[in-house]
Amino acid sequence: MMVRWSGWRRAALAAWLVPAGCAASSEGPYCQWEEDEVDLDWNFGLPGTERTPRKVLEGLTRRYRGTLTWGDGGAWFSTVPTGETTGFTSQVSYEGRVRWRRDPTASGGKASLDCQASLLFDTTISMTTDDGLIDDTWPATIDYVLSGYDGVTHDFGPVYQVAEDRLQIEARPDAPRRIGAIEYRPHLSWLNLESTHPEANFVHNGWILLVAELLDEQTGEPLPYTGLAWQVAQWQAVIPAVPDPGAAPSDAMR
Repeated sequence: MMVRWSGWRRAALAAWLVPAGCAASSEGPYCQWEEDEVDLDWNFGLPGTERTPRKVLEGLTRRYRGTLTWGDGGAWFSTVPTGETTGFTSQVSYEGRVRWRRDPTASGGKASLDCQASLLFDTTISMTTDDGLIDDTWPATIDYVLSGYDGVTHDFGPVYQVAEDRLQIEARPDAPRRIGAIEYRPHLSWLNLESTHPEANFVHNGWILLVAELLDEQTGEPLPYTGLAWQVAQWQAVIPAVPDPGAAPSDAMR
């Protein structure tokens, strides 16, 4: 499911119980996707407008600087560090391929909302935190919805290993419930990428979510319709007001 940010939430990071498997996905069987590779100067706007993948990349590939907060596992997890804040820098590099994805059968109703046309950018994302826990580059596909102004990542994985190995996350032996299989679900998004206003609020948000099974205390089997979701980290970044020498759009638009 594509998540849109309406603003930066600074609520305390915590674990909470969520129903599992109850949300429909835009990857559902009713989406009949077709994809075509397009040029960076392909105009996807209305006649007389200029909306191109190149314009999206101008905002996407800038260097962003912001603050990241590590989660506090509370009664559920032990983790290092816990509840601490650090600065970080991130930058997207375009890897030379952009695709136009759409469902030509979606017209009206739920399918037209869930199966919206988008641009898929093949990229790599570099991210470095001041505390040294993240200093990595990983491949990612950024999904830019043509009817909106944000890009959302999917299909990237090395952050999983960062969360497990470097943060030393372990379920507490006296946790409120028994915890089963765990997976990590990173999410990144960018807002206002196409804005031409000189004071545009280009924003890069993200989080890493840990999702775990809860087990029956007696049988050890996963409990149906329940699960545990916990934010390992969340962050917000903007383009610095005083750019450093590397703050121009990355040379990845080569």
